[in-house]
Amino acid sequence: GGTHHTMEDIAVASAIPNMTVLAPCDPEEMRQATRWCAKESTGPVYMRLGKAGEPDLTANAIAPFKKGKIRYLKKGSDIAILSYGITVAMAFDIAKQLEMQGKSVSIISCHTIKLE
Repeated sequence: GGTHHTMEDIAVASAIPNMTVLAPCDPEEMRQATRWCAKESTGPVYMRLGKAGEPDLTANAIAPFKKGKIRYLKKGSDIAILSYGITVAMAFDIAKQLEMQGKSVSIISCHTIKLE
């Protein structure tokens, strides 16, 4: 969680050769990423975990979890917000404010930061 990693952990892990770096946005995306790590990954993986209590952000996701692919959680036509990890929740908050101003917003989870 937030007290157990540094702000630079993604940068440091990304600099390690052959390291895959994942940052899921909610518990379900974490389960899917963990399943991928256990069944398909063939090398080292760094996965940033959020603190307990993340909201469910992917229940109505348009696209499925696929390692290495961005994932549309919500489709809009005016603005796209790309985010990863726990900051995806902030993207939903910002989208809500923009939608109150009449904008149509896409939210995209970039859960795979780096592939091996």
